[in-house]
Amino acid sequence: MGQGNDPWENHMKNDLIITIDGPSGAGKSTVARMLARALGYTYIDTGAMYRGVALAYVKAGKPRDMARFIGEVSLEFEFVNGTKVTLERKDITPEIRTPEISLLASKLSQNKEVREYLWGIQREMGKRGGIVLEGRDTGSVVFPDAHIKFFLDAKPEERAKRRHMELSAKGPAPDFAVVLAEMVERDRSDSERDLAPLIVPEGAVRIDTTGIDARGVVDLMVRRVVSGDDKPMEIIKTAHAGFCFGVKRAINMVLREREKTGEPIYTIGPIIHNPQMVRMLQEKGISPVDDVTRIKDGIVVFRTHGIKKEEKAYIREKNLRVIDATCPFVKRVRNHALGLEKEGYTVVIVGDEKHPEVKSVLSYLRNGGIVLQKSAPVRAKKIGVVSQTTLDTDTFTGVARGLMEGAQEIRIYNTICESTQVRQKEAAALSSTVDVMLIVGGKNSSNTTKLYTIVKKIQPGSYHIETEEDLRPEWFTGAKRVGITGGASTPDLIIDLVERRVNSFRGSSNGRDC
Repeated sequence: MGQGNDPWENHMKNDLIITIDGPSGAGKSTVARMLARALGYTYIDTGAMYRGVALAYVKAGKPRDMARFIGEVSLEFEFVNGTKVTLERKDITPEIRTPEISLLASKLSQNKEVREYLWGIQREMGKRGGIVLEGRDTGSVVFPDAHIKFFLDAKPEERAKRRHMELSAKGPAPDFAVVLAEMVERDRSDSERDLAPLIVPEGAVRIDTTGIDARGVVDLMVRRVVSGDDKPMEIIKTAHAGFCFGVKRAINMVLREREKTGEPIYTIGPIIHNPQMVRMLQEKGISPVDDVTRIKDGIVVFRTHGIKKEEKAYIREKNLRVIDATCPFVKRVRNHALGLEKEGYTVVIVGDEKHPEVKSVLSYLRNGGIVLQKSAPVRAKKIGVVSQTTLDTDTFTGVARGLMEGAQEIRIYNTICESTQVRQKEAAALSSTVDVMLIVGGKNSSNTTKLYTIVKKIQPGSYHIETEEDLRPEWFTGAKRVGITGGASTPDLIIDLVERRVNSFRGSSNGRDC
């Protein structure tokens, strides 16, 4: 940055200790150099320090007594104008960057004597502040009380892609699959090692660098340093988010059957309203079909919403094998509706006439039924009322109250799923206490859409998203608290990925852009 052109230059703090931890390939080294340059700080190249020890170890004949070697080695490190490593007063910097030395440095970093030797030097360098260090334990072990700690991460595929490009630039590179496998194994090894394992340091600002270039990451960091705000954006999830009982039961049933028999499995329509989960099941040989008559063999699944009476008749006629994954709470709606019809009531289903659950229940009623989404007059002496399981309570009570005005006799069954009601209450309560509210789930999911409708009335800064790819950094400008909930058909994995991506936006708080 040229002098006079840097918008941050009048706000720099020159005595901070800043650490950057994270797994291999997250971009720590590049970002650390750029951050130090932007702040006018000294970049402590910890990797060069370990490589310097490795080269000294080789030149000493790889002695077995590591404690004695460390006690006698004469290494010096300078990081004022770039990196300089000297051994016995001789500059060895050009020699420490070979692949062999890098590999040996990685092995020696597991040694207790080596790490404690370099920790001591690093801590001495940090006494006056104004430094940036990066590694796998700088914020957790070397400087646990650092003024600002960052943890960089990225998806393994992204980090492996960067590593593969780096190797390709230097010559023939291994296959990408090999690089990815090595990356995953390195992550496991770093996280499980006994000495200074890779962890997220307490109080660290997490940044997911997937899809963000180094300049963008550094801008986030500089804003964090300039703000002086030590309190990161808080992320709160509702207690009940992700698969409900009925969805979890259905998914487990079909996956067990597929694993046991290996036969093709078909669901009448998507088994649940979550496109990502449906695609995952398709990859495993569990496919949705719109028309049951297209199924000639294999196993047929009654999806969670239930199927129509005529579809069930066709399946029986063709003697197809069946997995009945209909949610028990959906069956309860149908049973109440049939019971009411048998006793002479005109059945009213409060819900969406286009929803498969409502279509299924209607198909079993001999005299048909009436579907209402809002209050409307019904001319009947005896009215029996049930609800779509994923409906919101306000809509149900509003329609039921309106029906009372014209009926001589009315019987009402509140068949909204208890899990749905709990989730709606939790989401409403949380949305009133946060700055941004995220509702995660399929756009075709009724229960997820209802959650969004409820919280949007309470918190205008609410967003219905399907995956972490839908998130936008500008949503979190100035946000201190972010709430997350998920629909009953949303996999926990997707909710976790959303939380992780939101973590990467933490630098956007206090009115700063990402």
